[in-house]
Amino acid sequence: MRYLKNLDTHFILENYISQLKLIMEQQSTSPIHNFLEELIHRERSIAYEMIARFVPMETTGEILAFLQAFIAEEKKGDDYMNEDGQEAVEKIAWSLLDKGKELINKDNYLAAAEIAFAIILAIEPELCMVYDEGWTYQYTIIQSFELLNEIGKKPLNPDVFDLLLQKATKHFNSIREEDRYVDDKWKELMLTFKNGNTH
Repeated sequence: MRYLKNLDTHFILENYISQLKLIMEQQSTSPIHNFLEELIHRERSIAYEMIARFVPMETTGEILAFLQAFIAEEKKGDDYMNEDGQEAVEKIAWSLLDKGKELINKDNYLAAAEIAFAIILAIEPELCMVYDEGWTYQYTIIQSFELLNEIGKKPLNPDVFDLLLQKATKHFNSIREEDRYVDDKWKELMLTFKNGNTH
């Protein structure tokens, strides 16, 4: 069992709140807008969820920093995450996965994959930092791999599959050996992308 102190993620929530407020201002003039703005400033978890739903994040690294920052906040200075914290992380991850599914429907497969990769990279190393069996985290990881495997079944250009394989391989190799818990799923995914252009 390893013990970690929370690390700075270099993630500045306020920058994303500013983007969220701009998006909200463009889409609504109703009284609920002022209520939501107040809520976002009062409840940081709501701010994170709204950002996950509405603010564009383009790269695995950006989404990963966002998730790591939220995980660090939910730990409240502890090394371990309690069950409520896991459920809060799950809620944010599902907001992102919903966005990923929307991107698949728009044929934006690489952006959808960036989201799923980031969720896995953020949560897999945390599986040993929970008090229970981590079923909430495990299920979130499974759903992220399912989204990636769904992409792998699409009739994509071989160059896209090559790029997805490179990304999957790079991300897998970036995970420290002691943080790995789902090697079988990573290897299955890499095989899916490798064989993708034969569909």
